[in-house]
Amino acid sequence: MTAPPLRTESQKWLMRWRSRISEAFAAGGGRDPGVDPMTGVKAEPLDFAALLDQAEHAAQMLPTITLGNQAVTQGFVKGAHARRRAGQGDSFWQFRRYHAGDPASAIDWRRSARSHRLYVRQNEWETAQTVYIWCDLSGSMAYRSADAHISKRRAAALLSLTIAAAVVSRGERVGYLQAGRRPAGGRFGLNQFANDMAWHERQSRAGTLGTALPKIDDALPPSAHVILVSDFLDDIESVRDAVVPLGRAGVRGHIVRVFDPAEAAFPFRGRTIFEGLEGEGQENVGRAEDLRKSYHQRYGAHMSAIETLARHWRFGYHALGCDRQMQPTVLALFMALAAEAPAFAGAQTLGEFAQ
Repeated sequence: MTAPPLRTESQKWLMRWRSRISEAFAAGGGRDPGVDPMTGVKAEPLDFAALLDQAEHAAQMLPTITLGNQAVTQGFVKGAHARRRAGQGDSFWQFRRYHAGDPASAIDWRRSARSHRLYVRQNEWETAQTVYIWCDLSGSMAYRSADAHISKRRAAALLSLTIAAAVVSRGERVGYLQAGRRPAGGRFGLNQFANDMAWHERQSRAGTLGTALPKIDDALPPSAHVILVSDFLDDIESVRDAVVPLGRAGVRGHIVRVFDPAEAAFPFRGRTIFEGLEGEGQENVGRAEDLRKSYHQRYGAHMSAIETLARHWRFGYHALGCDRQMQPTVLALFMALAAEAPAFAGAQTLGEFAQ
């Protein structure tokens, strides 16, 4: 007997247990993207204003660092990154001799007065980095078992907003992947990002977005960072379709896998109804414990394949469980962005930020 399938093609199966079949059917939920899998009632939309306040508070506790220096494209804006060369910026770089053609406004008269030559003051070239974030807000991300402190959807949204708040507070730009709008910085950029996430959630609840993982059609600058936040229970080909174009473009990427502890442990026993939360239907199992071994093998192989894919394309890989604290994962992800090197943070878990 095989384990209930992970999502294959368009299917994503999540587990919900009831002691009797009649109770499971009486709950009446599981098929609507907005149904809470623990209660079978309509789940409320995420409160993005409250989540944003929480995220900004969490972002303030992160170190005061900026994203790592790296090659930039021809177009750049003034920002927080010193490039160790003269250019547009606010920080003093050096004095150099005046050359014919230099504007008179560039002359530093105080420095020039100390010699018989004219000197020009140069500032250090600074650029702002761009971070694109995509967050899975599909119906099955609303799953929350009895051992979890927070649903996967809320955890993913809070993590995404926290990183976005940290990014803009350090002079960088943030954009919601596939939102169709240019990334922006400052308060405007953060509000735009939160609004785009809210739009994505509304579309997900309405069932109009199709496949969960994004397919990257637009070219992104090689200097960009991309963060994908999901439970990644999609079939491995769908994950490859999202990751490979980014890897080939040279984008610096990170995978953040959000999981419920029940998905990893498979604690179910006895007669159990497994319901897909995105219209996949139900599967009635007489002895759920008989599936545990084969489920663990399949689940483990799937997650190993995702981690291997991340390593191959030099993506960072992070895993969050919804039953612990969020801080270690947020910090590891942010430090990896700053170091511009992939960090395999392992199975860190969620909590204090998510209370």
